[in-house]
Formats: sequence, structure tokens, C-alpha cells
Amino acid sequence: MNLKILETDFTERNDIVIIRLAGKINSFSEADLAGSFKSVREKGKKRIILSMEKLDSINSRGIKLIVNLGKWIEEIGGDLKISDMQSNVRQLSAIFGLDKMIDTYDNLEEAIKSFDNSV
Repeated sequence: MNLKILETDFTERNDIVIIRLAGKINSFSEADLAGSFKSVREKGKKRIILSMEKLDSINSRGIKLIVNLGKWIEEIGGDLKISDMQSNVRQLSAIFGLDKMIDTYDNLEEAIKSFDNSV
């Protein structure tokens, strides 16, 4: 039986890549997350939203992967935003300062609109 710990779903809207994360980011799923981020990098997309509406938990190495993605996107002149953080994920991200490095929004629509305001 193959139990998927982390699921990622990619969609594009107005040249914005939306990555919906579902499940858990832990030592068993970090490689999946890194692979998802690698595919975004290879496509050269610069406007990315991580939707965490269905993300149950994240570990410190998962946060580090997100920070590294944010740094890379910034280096190429892009922008990374996070939406729909669950309270437990929001608390952990605050502890590690993720919310100070990457703009976070209560919902996906706010995150999408923020790109319009930043142009």
C-alpha cells in the first residue's frame, strides 16, 4: 500500500503558479516537496503562491525548503506568497520567522490580488 504523506497540486492563474500543499511535511515527505519546488524552478516561474489550506503539519526542514525557494525566487526578481495557513502551521512558522520573510495571506484570493498591487 502506497500512502502519500504530502500531495502537491499545481495550477496557473494569471501567470501565477499556485501550489496547493496537502498532508504533512516531515522527514518522509521532504524529498517530494523539494522535487515540487525543483519543477517550478525549472519552468522559470516567478510568481508563486503556496496554499497551505490542507497542510496539517510542517517540520523545520520543510520551513527551510520554503525559505530557500523564497530566496531563489527573489534572486530572479520574482515573489513568493503563502495563503491559507492553518493555526498550527502558522504558529510554527512564526517561531522560525517564516512569516517575516514571506508575505502571508488569510486566503488565496487575497494572495492573488496582492500581485496586482505589487506591479
